[in-house]
This record gives sequence, structure tokens and C-alpha cells, in this order.
Amino acid sequence: MSLFEKLAHMIGDRRIPVPSMPGFRVPRISFGNKQVVKIIIFTVLISLGAVGTGMYFTIRDVVHGSWNWPDSGAAYYADEDGMSKMGQKLPLNQDGSESQTLEIRMAANSRMDTLTATLEMGKASVDCIAIERVSGTTGYLWVDTFTMDNLVAPTLSMNASFVHQMTLSGFVDGHHVGPTQNSAGAPDITVESTRGAGTYTATGTVDRLLITLAGDAFIRLVNITGHCSTGPIDLDFIKAGNFNLTNIHIGDDGNIDTVAVDIASDTVIHSLTDSLIDRSIVVK
Repeated sequence: MSLFEKLAHMIGDRRIPVPSMPGFRVPRISFGNKQVVKIIIFTVLISLGAVGTGMYFTIRDVVHGSWNWPDSGAAYYADEDGMSKMGQKLPLNQDGSESQTLEIRMAANSRMDTLTATLEMGKASVDCIAIERVSGTTGYLWVDTFTMDNLVAPTLSMNASFVHQMTLSGFVDGHHVGPTQNSAGAPDITVESTRGAGTYTATGTVDRLLITLAGDAFIRLVNITGHCSTGPIDLDFIKAGNFNLTNIHIGDDGNIDTVAVDIASDTVIHSLTDSLIDRSIVVK
């Protein structure tokens, strides 16, 4: 998105009211000396140039302080009309380096049609992929179909979620699949009325992918794949009609007696198809 495209997006359809000027007669002024006229014109031009230069750098600083989706190092805000493709810069990391996190902040009742991410991820001491709540909130990410296919990572865990149909397949370096089966507690979910909410696709290299919930948020389809070189995948607060974790390759220590994939007991399901195969794997 160019500088002028950003300006157009920021200004939108705003109109600046211009008051009507009362009519009056301009008195005629005569300068007897042409040198005086030249000095006045030159002074006016210099003043206009200085003001124009100042305005240019001010606007440039504002525009360049925003990020274009899906640039990393920024948070993108979603609401009932979808997600803005102009992001806000994230603060520096604790070590003073620039953040390369790709964050999606979903307001209560925000809606998206499709979120697709194909990313190369990984940063020491942080989650590779995470779904978190804003402090003091209780919302869930409601998804019609949530798919993570051909995903490579060291570890993955799922907690505090509700899934109607869960499908698991691929190779893992030890796993524990122990969700609670409750036919009434995990109903099928169909997300509709996303007309105009938009389709969002992210590709590239980031520290991590973070989805932050400020309340219940709704996405019809989520498709996430890619490679995590380090850091866990932490999936919490999901309510999905279908959750597909398929063709995965997950392991961290080469020991199939330790757990690399954990579907915890506080995840409630209706139905489960588990085709995971234990294999010695170390992902770096």
C-alpha cells in the first residue's frame, strides 16, 4: 500500500466543511518598486515551501507508523465489519529488539469470513502460535471449521476448548489425547452472516502468530499451516464445529514416551477420530 493509498484509506469519505465567505471589496494596492514585489513574492514562496515540507514529513511519520496486513511487528484490529488491514506497531521486545509478532486483536462480536496463514515461525521463549484472552474477559473464538494441516512444530497443546468433531492424523513424538466426551457439551457450530467480513491471508516469516480475544469472536473458516522452529503451539478458548489437526509432524526430543501433543481433559468433544502415529521426531 503506497503513501497516497494509506492517506486515502485513513481519510475515507470524510468531508471538511468550508464556511462561506462574506462578500467584500478588495482595495487596490500599488507597489511603486518592482524589487519590493519580487521580495514579497519570494518571501511567500519560501513560507509556502516551509509549511508544505513540514506537512509532508508530519503526514509521512503518521502513515509510516502504520503497518500493512500481513506485515509482522504489528497488531491488526477486527470488529463486526471484519479486520482493518492497517496495523498498529507493537512495542519493542524486552531486549530492545523489534517485535516480529503477527497479532490479530478481535473485539467482542467481531467477525471474519476466512483466516488463512502459511508462516515460518519461531522465537525462543515465546509461543509459536497462541490464542489468548484480554485480562478480565471470558470470550471464545467460535469457528465453523478450524484446520491445521501439514503443520511442523516442537509441541502442541489444547485446553479449555469445545469441539463437535475432532480429527487427528500425522506423526508425533509421543502424544496424550484425553479430551472429555460429552455429546451435549460440544454442539455442532455453524458460523454464518459473515457477508462483507472479508478474507485474510498471511504468508511470510514471523516470530509468532497471536490471536487475542476481547470477547466472543467469530470466524467461518480458519486454515493455518507452516513451520515452527521453536516454541509451543498453545490452542485455548476455541469453540469449533470441526477441528482438523491433520498430516502433522510434531516432536521435540526424539522420545516417544514423553508428550509432544497434548489434548487435555478440559477440552470437551462430541466425536473424535484419532490416527496419530508415534515416531521419534526432533523439530528444530
